[in-house]
Amino acid sequence: MYNWDLALKIFTHGFAGVFVCLALLMFSIQICGAVLKRFKKKKS
Repeated sequence: MYNWDLALKIFTHGFAGVFVCLALLMFSIQICGAVLKRFKKKKS
């Protein structure tokens, strides 16, 4: 008999992990964009 509870836990943790990774990626992209804008302003 397959353990559905374990499968569900792995699935939810995997989904949460992907969501966290996407959130961190978006966050880092926003930071990079802000830093680049600030850097460009300093140059000009």
